[in-house]
Amino acid sequence: MEKFCILVCGGKRDLTAFERGAGDFLIAVDKGADYLCDFGLVPDLVIGDFDSISQEPSGKEVIRLNREKDETDTLSAVKLGLKRGYKNFKLFCALGGRLSHTVANIQTLKYLAENGYHGEIISKDTSLTAVCGKALTVKNDNFTFVSVFSLSESATVTLTGFKYPLDNFLLSSSNPVGVSNEFLNKTAVVEVKSGCVLVVLEKKAD
Repeated sequence: MEKFCILVCGGKRDLTAFERGAGDFLIAVDKGADYLCDFGLVPDLVIGDFDSISQEPSGKEVIRLNREKDETDTLSAVKLGLKRGYKNFKLFCALGGRLSHTVANIQTLKYLAENGYHGEIISKDTSLTAVCGKALTVKNDNFTFVSVFSLSESATVTLTGFKYPLDNFLLSSSNPVGVSNEFLNKTAVVEVKSGCVLVVLEKKAD
């Protein structure tokens, strides 16, 4: 069974889609410790500078980071998960809040993809994944829109199984032509021949 390193971050509180399987390693990132406490869950690890937490952090293990540092709390948590042998990451509560933190979390997805690992930001209505130089099969789990954006200066992509297919298309980081595509069937494939892309799955707003 595939094991995940699960991060609960300090963005908008959204644990609607939260799931934890046997063998998964649960990390509370700074304010995420408050969210898990309210959810009645004890994390395997709490990490952060704790500048936004409302109570003394508690978990099976606590790592306190300096407030003045070169990495975000989330990236530090991801690197710790990698050192402990995890290759697949799920990030919850990683959207909303400060826009700068959302962008930083997207860059963290790229960091994972560039180094051969997989990360996904998950919320109630959205899923984000970075893909670098490989193919990704995406599932239509009641998602309405699929968007593909270049995270590098440009990326060569082939989109199969979409309403608007692309064949070896040079996707530019300054032209959002890949926005708001749609599935034709239950699955579709995003193949990245060069560069890195961000795949965004979205459900239609109520």
